[in-house]
Parts: sequence; structure tokens; C-alpha cells
Amino acid sequence: DRQENKRMGHFTMEEIRVVIREVIRQKPSALEDTNHGDIDWKPIAESVTRPDLSVYNVFRETIHPTLRRHLAGTLEQDVRAQLIEQVGREGWTYSIEVDFSLLAGRPQFQGHTGRSLQRLYGHLLVKAMEKQPALKSTRDVTVDDVEEYWRNSTRQAKNKRQFEKEQGMVEAYLAVMRE
Repeated sequence: DRQENKRMGHFTMEEIRVVIREVIRQKPSALEDTNHGDIDWKPIAESVTRPDLSVYNVFRETIHPTLRRHLAGTLEQDVRAQLIEQVGREGWTYSIEVDFSLLAGRPQFQGHTGRSLQRLYGHLLVKAMEKQPALKSTRDVTVDDVEEYWRNSTRQAKNKRQFEKEQGMVEAYLAVMRE
């Protein structure tokens, strides 16, 4: 697969709309499912002049969890506190032990995927590590370190750019569904 002459970087809202349309065309149940191995990413990637892996990743990492949370009515919910609490309650210490797919099936994480919860927790690990210079890797961060970071940090509202990006994805999805 030749990657030259393919766009890189952030996806435009038009590209996201095309990806959503083509994924749903191939697999109408794509938003309910968490396995996307049966989707042929090559023609979708060609339709937006992007590398296959780039299209797969933007769908898996951003589009899919955003639309699932929208459909579940949980897009505006911040589940980080519940995530930290649940990791501790399960008896997991390090992130490598956490079964994010199991957690994604829990009612308090409705709309999330294992991957979206893993990403959220990964950001918390980085923040906790930054607060403790002795920690050299996120692999060394314990759930207690994350709890301490969370207790002593102030939360910011979702930034305008993130809010607009998510709303754009939802609007693109709704437009595709009207087509």
C-alpha cells in the first residue's frame, strides 16, 4: 500500500462524515460492535486519500467512542472519578492489570469502549506521573498515585475545541443517518 500523496494530520469534518457514512454502509451495526476487523478499511481510506491505518485509528479512537456515548446519552458525562474508583475496587494496582473491556460493560461507563476508557486512564497516569518526579514511566504509576493526583487536582471543563469536535462528529453522524 503506497502511502505517498496521502493526507496526514487532523481529519476534517467532511472526512469524518465520509468515514462514518462508509463504515455504516459496510457494517450497519458498527456503532454497537466493538470489533471492527470485518470492515474493509482500504476503500474508506481511498475515499478520503488517507492511509488505511490512519482511518482505522480515527474511527476506533475518536469517532466510535464519541458516537457511542452520544447514542447512550453520556457524551457530556465525566467518568474519570468512577473509573479511578472502580479500578481500585477491582483490586488492580497497575494499569497493565486493568480489564478496560470488562469495565466498559458496566452501567456507569455506558457508551464507552474498552479503548476509550484505556485512553482516559492513560491521560490520568501521565498527569499522576508528572506530579511525582520519582516515577519514570506510566507503568510505575499505581491506582493510589492516580487517586492522589485526582484528589489534589482541579478539573477543567471540556475545552471549546473538544466540544466543537464532538458536536461536529454527532452532526456528521446525524446527516449520514438522514441520507
